[in-house]
Amino acid sequence: MAVPSKARKTIVTAAIFIVLELAAVAILRASNSIQSVWLNRLSLEIKAWIWGKSDAVKSYFALKNKNLYLEEENIKLSEELRKYQQLKIGTPVDTIDTDIFDYIGAQIIKLSFNHQKNYFILDKGSEDGVEANMGVISSNGIIGIIDAVSAHLSHGRTIMNPGIGLSARVGRNGLAGTMVWDGISTNKALLRGIPLYFEVSKSDTIWTSGYSELFPRGIALGIVEETTTKNGATKDVVIDLFQDIRSVNYVYIVKPKYSTELEYLKTKEN
Repeated sequence: MAVPSKARKTIVTAAIFIVLELAAVAILRASNSIQSVWLNRLSLEIKAWIWGKSDAVKSYFALKNKNLYLEEENIKLSEELRKYQQLKIGTPVDTIDTDIFDYIGAQIIKLSFNHQKNYFILDKGSEDGVEANMGVISSNGIIGIIDAVSAHLSHGRTIMNPGIGLSARVGRNGLAGTMVWDGISTNKALLRGIPLYFEVSKSDTIWTSGYSELFPRGIALGIVEETTTKNGATKDVVIDLFQDIRSVNYVYIVKPKYSTELEYLKTKEN
């Protein structure tokens, strides 16, 4: 028996609808699988990024702590080396200024050396215990004096300044004079006020005298290069400094342990 035309159309339409529905379901399942894979991949990437940042933060603080530890160890080793150098030249242990100063490690973040008045900026400030009028040294000599401090930074003048004079002496038992910059070089200085009668030999070592509260005694500054007569009464000693200012990166800020007592005693001088 022939199927009526209208029924045939209904059957064909239903079949097409069912096929389309099945196709839509298949497409949706495939799409969901792709979306699931994509979302899983994105999730993994986000987790990896978070874990990476977390590890980076942990590594940063671990490295910072390690640097602080190495900084403290370097300060200790520098002090031990200075003791050894003094003992080697015959300076008694009890005359070495090891118990009246503390040291704060710092890094130079800005430095000038081609002007008449040169300066530096350090990455340590008042929150680290730094104050104005503290001396700054390196493992090879003196760098300068701090003159201004903020919470996290400090500004100072290097020894390459005409207004800075430091007390220094010739040899282990020599006379003291005032060491000043020669006004030209980054590794030369003059020791002034040495009497003509005092014998100074080429290659004699120049040391800090300890007559200033800014710097410990016995820091080796350089060696004698030559001498020149001044005014017929004294001579200038030309010093080849161990520390070339241009090559310094890491320094130590000299912090007197008894600065309050020292200031009090100064008020009694008058």
